[in-house]
Amino acid sequence: MKLRRLALLLLALTTVSAAADVSIVTGEEPPFTYYNAQGELDGYLVQLTRALQERLGNQSDIEINPWARVYYRAAHDKDILAFSVVRTDEREDDFFWITPLSRNVHGVYQLTPPEKTFSRLEELQAEALIGVERSDFREQLLIEAGLDNIVSYTHWAQAVEALVLGRVERLFFSPAGIAHFCRARQLACGAMHSVYQHQTVTSYMAMPKHGVDARVAQRWQQAARVYKNSTHYRKMAQRWETIYQNQYGMKLHMDLTEGIINLWSQASTPLDRYQPPVGDAVQ
Repeated sequence: MKLRRLALLLLALTTVSAAADVSIVTGEEPPFTYYNAQGELDGYLVQLTRALQERLGNQSDIEINPWARVYYRAAHDKDILAFSVVRTDEREDDFFWITPLSRNVHGVYQLTPPEKTFSRLEELQAEALIGVERSDFREQLLIEAGLDNIVSYTHWAQAVEALVLGRVERLFFSPAGIAHFCRARQLACGAMHSVYQHQTVTSYMAMPKHGVDARVAQRWQQAARVYKNSTHYRKMAQRWETIYQNQYGMKLHMDLTEGIINLWSQASTPLDRYQPPVGDAVQ
């Protein structure tokens, strides 16, 4: 009996240690993961991740990579956590889905009023060039729709600059993301107009099943559930909600039952309405 208890204790300690040793990787996706005016990594998702790290004793730096690199590491590395990973049917069995983060309606945008709008991605074939980040889920959607008028970039900043310089006519992105990079690079973006609105997608914090022990993933899932039910989380989330509404002009609300930020954007929004968050990181 004593040996059995000792074995269980050692197993529990090993799981705790493994949870603390997990590497963390993400892509820059403003305004939820971005570098602030002080050059520090900031945003709602950064603060949420750090809160879970604190509870699990994880001291790993949050690494910023292009999304192609993020997905490659998630597919090949061991003991790694990635965010934000959009949950799709194709990815369902590949990951432990730790906790939902946000729901968003992504779309195809351009800087001039459209002559027409589209209800299906397939209708955008043979139309204007569409910029997207390489290996992003939106690139995959365009490929699956059979489009060959796609221009893929290593980073969203490059795609946004290409839009403003006229190298592509459209982006499959989000309004706040376009606005952030326009301001960060001091680009005159004017206004954006939607030509296609995609269905709602939910992004998650996720761990690859091939390289993470299920018990480690369960510890992260439990930590997320407990934290999202805490007063500290509600205050943190509501403060970021206020920042995004006031400084980015974003229409959003918190689903506090699941701890998800819901983001709904208007079809045509002046980009100069959006202001990146300033000051210290939310604690």
